[in-house]
Amino acid sequence: MPIFPTTISGKIEYALNLKEQGNQAFRDGNLKEALRFYGKVFAFTRGLPGATFDSKTNDGGFGGGFDTSNFIGEGVVRCTHEEQARCVELELAVENNMATIFLKQKNGPKTILHGERAVKRGPENWKAHLRLGEGKALVKDWEGSLRSLNPALQFAPTTSKDVIKHEIDRVSSHLKQENALLEAKQRKSMAGVFERMAAAGDA
Repeated sequence: MPIFPTTISGKIEYALNLKEQGNQAFRDGNLKEALRFYGKVFAFTRGLPGATFDSKTNDGGFGGGFDTSNFIGEGVVRCTHEEQARCVELELAVENNMATIFLKQKNGPKTILHGERAVKRGPENWKAHLRLGEGKALVKDWEGSLRSLNPALQFAPTTSKDVIKHEIDRVSSHLKQENALLEAKQRKSMAGVFERMAAAGDA
């Protein structure tokens, strides 16, 4: 049986190692194995003694630790601010990586799920907003996609802005096409109403 760490610092290091194993599996093209390693990370970053970072997520899961400060006794080693920051950074990276994998697999809902979790951990992280926008585009939520891509462009470094602009242009084109089809459908529907009214008047 594997020997799991019992200290806070040990758990964080173990989680970092799991992330690196996930990264290697990802580089090797083994996406299923990468997800398996990434999924284990949270078992070592959540619920640490005295942790106060991140609250319950909208999807019903815990995004990170929760406030355990009222549930531990005196003398118990508590999670420091630096350790909490490391956990948030680690979970942000893992959520971004998981969103990337599901994007590759064309799984829109799961790309969105992990993109939202990543944004929650890093509100100014451009990759999180980009993945969320790309996930929304997969499910043809063009307006929602643009709402996520715009902050991605805002926070992205100069070297990455062209990629995001290209995605914004692509999504905008789809949105215009969708709106044009909707307008044509509405015009056709209204024309049918007027035709029926005119026919009724002639009867």
